[in-house]
Amino acid sequence: MKEDKDTNLFDLLILFFRWIGRCFRHMFTGIGWCLQLSAHYIPLTIIVCAIGLALGFYFSQPERRYYNVEGLAILNGPSASITKEISRPLEWAFPHTLHNQQNFITKCGISSEAASSIKRMETFFVIDNLNDSTPDHIDFKHKHDLTDTLNVRMQNYLYFRFRTKRIDKVSEIEEGLLRYFNNHPTMVEWNKLRRQNLQDAVNMYNQQILYLDSLSKKAYLDDPVHAKLTLHNNSLIIGEQKKQYFHEEITILQNQRQGKEIELVCDSVPMYFPAHLAVNPRAINGRIKTLAIAAIVSYILSLLLASGWKYRRDIREFLLRK
Repeated sequence: MKEDKDTNLFDLLILFFRWIGRCFRHMFTGIGWCLQLSAHYIPLTIIVCAIGLALGFYFSQPERRYYNVEGLAILNGPSASITKEISRPLEWAFPHTLHNQQNFITKCGISSEAASSIKRMETFFVIDNLNDSTPDHIDFKHKHDLTDTLNVRMQNYLYFRFRTKRIDKVSEIEEGLLRYFNNHPTMVEWNKLRRQNLQDAVNMYNQQILYLDSLSKKAYLDDPVHAKLTLHNNSLIIGEQKKQYFHEEITILQNQRQGKEIELVCDSVPMYFPAHLAVNPRAINGRIKTLAIAAIVSYILSLLLASGWKYRRDIREFLLRK
């Protein structure tokens, strides 16, 4: 039985390597056929490849290069899901017609040059691994599992990306985006609600601090030995001992109040880019990449034209066959 298993495994390995050998043989045969066909119709191959490379040079010129512009937006009030829905009219404008371009100009209040330079706009959710309120990665493929309760979408972050060929218009585009989102009625209402909640929290901390301060004074007055207390450097002293009422609790409340006050000051607008929009210096259609793609596509096209011309009679007979 063991010898049969060893034999079967050995036969499977032989079949696998034979299959690998056949694949390489067919691949080299195909490459040889392509080279033969190109050499037989070399004028056609040269002309088509030259046209392809010329188009590659044309579309990779500096004034026709596109760049990715990206930025992480912080949301103060509205969730990432709501903001993404509000951004859909802007995303659908690209690739744009003249009507959609004019609509984008009207919504964002930017110049026609800046709007026409944009090729695509996308938004992505930010994923928080381990659900610890820390942004970890961007869901660029839109494939995050919504049933995952450990790695979740963050609702106070949204990642923006768009393509443009006018990097000198990036600041104008950023201002236009912020103008659109920060003046949208839904965004404004959610921001007002958040600021009201923060203000209520600050008021609550103030009341708690005053309440503890009152308890501290009452505890002092109710102390039977208060007459023996002396004041030294803002501390109550009984002999050589210091006595402080609710000092630790009041300090904790003051720190928490300070955090809410900072949030209240920073959350003055529904959305902002803390680091502004950044331009990726590597062009999407850079010269080397564009020329390589143009060369491959033009060579494949030359092979198709050459094979079509070589077998033109067979193709004609097939098409005329009844």
